[in-house]
Amino acid sequence: MTYSDGIFDTLIMYNAFAHVHTQWDLIEKECLRVLKPSGCFYVISTWSMDIALMNEVFEGKTEKYKDFCVVKIEKP
Repeated sequence: MTYSDGIFDTLIMYNAFAHVHTQWDLIEKECLRVLKPSGCFYVISTWSMDIALMNEVFEGKTEKYKDFCVVKIEKP
């Protein structure tokens, strides 16, 4: 991304995890770079394919809110 370091309070990825999961380490690193300290990055999905991969990659850190599967990643 061409954004400066630490400029966003929140980032949201919605229904895209199945498309990017093979590059997850690079994507997470870049998203954390552009987050402000104490910022949050949410990976959210309603698609069963995404949810299955999210449960595998995030190993039980997913939370369910009605039809939404959510992973919250906080920048230290």
